[in-house]
Amino acid sequence: MRRVAKVVLGTVVLPLIVLVLVLLLLAETPWGNERVRRIVVSQANKRLTGRLDVGTLRGNLFSAATLTKVQLRAAR
Repeated sequence: MRRVAKVVLGTVVLPLIVLVLVLLLLAETPWGNERVRRIVVSQANKRLTGRLDVGTLRGNLFSAATLTKVQLRAAR
């Protein structure tokens, strides 16, 4: 029974804890906000015919994110 508990802990619980910690790091820290901003702008620009620019992303991404200097320019 203890072996089963260790396997479940190692394969289910620990990865979930790591995932939650990574999400909190990305959502609540300035470093994480900047990383998310870069990824979002990069992915959006791959899919848009124009160009998206976002100056900064601040705040908690789950409840109160603030974008500044947002520009969406048409393609020429």
